[in-house]
Amino acid sequence: MHAAKELAAGVSSLPGVGSAFAATQGAWRFLNNGRVTLAALIEPLRAIGQSRRQATQCKFVMLVHGWSKLSYHHARKRDLTLLTHETDVGYELTTALLVSADDGRPLAPMEFHLRTAKGMLSTRGPAPPVQPHLEQVLRLLVRLSGRQMKRHKPHIRPALLCGIWTLLAMLATLEQFNLQEIRRPAAAISYLNSA
Repeated sequence: MHAAKELAAGVSSLPGVGSAFAATQGAWRFLNNGRVTLAALIEPLRAIGQSRRQATQCKFVMLVHGWSKLSYHHARKRDLTLLTHETDVGYELTTALLVSADDGRPLAPMEFHLRTAKGMLSTRGPAPPVQPHLEQVLRLLVRLSGRQMKRHKPHIRPALLCGIWTLLAMLATLEQFNLQEIRRPAAAISYLNSA
């Protein structure tokens, strides 16, 4: 059974291969090739996401971020990282999934990050720094505020409040108006600016 076969990041069986072992061995050789990067592996999925985005009715899509904790309790894994406390070890997977604004269906995964004891593995090059979830959310709110922050102060309360206000205003607007209604004032402003 393949619930999300079209979104899978690989093939479930290789064409022309006689056994599951041969398919597994072929995949292992491919993935352990130093010339195959994580950024290269995500490109076909990003291309699928772009083509599916163009096929939607809405002019925008949503990018949903999710964090998953992958716990392991055996000593064979040498790159396990501390997750919440000293006996909670494993990996942390962050996923960015492109979702249709028309009906909420998933279009394609756009990015993955896996936090290990050795650092961050990522389909983005270069990999982002390891940050707590709250820090990631705070940085998003500061970006939404449009304010520039000093190096020694990555976020301040006024910028966070402005970012939250912007986010809430955007969500309220999207709940109350359809895309046609949102575009009318934008077109009027654009017309006034060109006159």
